[in-house]
Amino acid sequence: MNINISKQKFYLILVIMISSFFCLYNLSINPITTDETIYINVINNFFFGDSWMPRYFDSPFIEKPPLTLYLTLPFLKIFGAKFLSYRLVSGLAGIGTCIILYYLSFLYFESFFFSFLTVLALLSSEVFLFGHVARQAVNDSLLVFFTTGCLYFYINFLEDKNHSKIFISSFFGMLATLAKSFAGIFPLMIIPFCIFLKDKHLFLNKEFFKKNVIFLIIFLLPVSLFYSIFILFDDFFLNQFNSQFIDRFKEGYHHSENYFYYFDNIFYRKKFIPPILLFFGLLISFFSYIKSKKAKYLYLIIWVLIPFLVYSYLNSRLNWYLAPVIPAMAILAVLPIKFVVNFFHDKNFYIKCTSFLLATLFLFLLSKPLFYNSRKILNFKPEKLHVLLSDVLENKEFISKDFKIYMLGSVALNKKINLNLKNVSNVKKMIKLNSLKELKNMINKKSNLLIIKEDDFNLIHDKFNDSTKFYIFPNRLKKKVYFALQV
Repeated sequence: MNINISKQKFYLILVIMISSFFCLYNLSINPITTDETIYINVINNFFFGDSWMPRYFDSPFIEKPPLTLYLTLPFLKIFGAKFLSYRLVSGLAGIGTCIILYYLSFLYFESFFFSFLTVLALLSSEVFLFGHVARQAVNDSLLVFFTTGCLYFYINFLEDKNHSKIFISSFFGMLATLAKSFAGIFPLMIIPFCIFLKDKHLFLNKEFFKKNVIFLIIFLLPVSLFYSIFILFDDFFLNQFNSQFIDRFKEGYHHSENYFYYFDNIFYRKKFIPPILLFFGLLISFFSYIKSKKAKYLYLIIWVLIPFLVYSYLNSRLNWYLAPVIPAMAILAVLPIKFVVNFFHDKNFYIKCTSFLLATLFLFLLSKPLFYNSRKILNFKPEKLHVLLSDVLENKEFISKDFKIYMLGSVALNKKINLNLKNVSNVKKMIKLNSLKELKNMINKKSNLLIIKEDDFNLIHDKFNDSTKFYIFPNRLKKKVYFALQV
């Protein structure tokens, strides 16, 4: 295959520029999420503290390996304790995912233009940008980047038998597990099916078997060693295995949703990839395999359907669990466009016109969520509370020195303003707040406030007499419920 290098570079530059906008622009004022405050707390305790072990307040935080933490530290040293510093790792990983997808999709389209469209399809995903992945200070963006890289190199290994690629794949898999623990074994859910579809006799090939044993050792050994260090922590590994695997199949587990949760979010709420394009992409991928007998088309179907079925069966369901599936969805979404474009040069005038109309329709379906996401990023404006948190992080004299703030799960965003909820003697009285407007008015007056999530109120309730009344109000951005107290 002859590759036009100039075209490749041109579209690659476009990919980097556009993905940089979607993943980095206004990143510092992206709305705050609950999990972000947890990771920020852990990072701050490590960065400002003197302990070698990551900690969430006073407890060891070893549920996830500290790869994201270590990668964040250089940005904290360069830019200081700002939201941008905490989120840059995720933003850069999002750009990296776009670059890998650009090359992976070329395997299917043999066209850099359609590879570029595939990246746009990825960036049209609400979950990828705003659902706990590319624009949040959490582990999932690194997870998606490393799992996509792992599958990209393994698929290339199956297709061209370049043995070096299986070892590069194992390296990406290893980093995926170091990014998000057990969630990083996602590629191992897909790879056995890909091998079977390529050639079921490969399982009996001794040389192939040896290479895959090495692949698994590189993939799993580092994270296994990491957790083996903490076996002394009261059956920690067993508890982790139960919480990450066994308990997720039990009813009533946290984040429990109905069985059709993912189906609803993909095809009705449209939070992933335009569902019509995804549906036709699955059909075209299947019939392309029937026609060509190329297993690469079935890889995409497996990449989407196996996790969809497995995670639907779990009793813990959140949209970002399926985030590693979105790159495959993006390729499937562009397949219908490529399919109808192939008829542009048909001699039949009606077929040519029909294909042109369908291509226009499919491009519109792709561009609509892309435009919505770009407008959302451009229109981000920091709420008063967000500005306040930013100033606290930057240690500015914006408020009085004894200001204490907890937000989204009672996580202090800066060690210097940490308040242990077990010692709340400095909480004097509760203030009645009937609306978010009243809260903003109090913030404008620079009142000393403690903002705490409703679930944590039981930790301080005993400090007040029975006649104390408290009031709740909604946060317009994230629909959480808080108490506001004067301290």
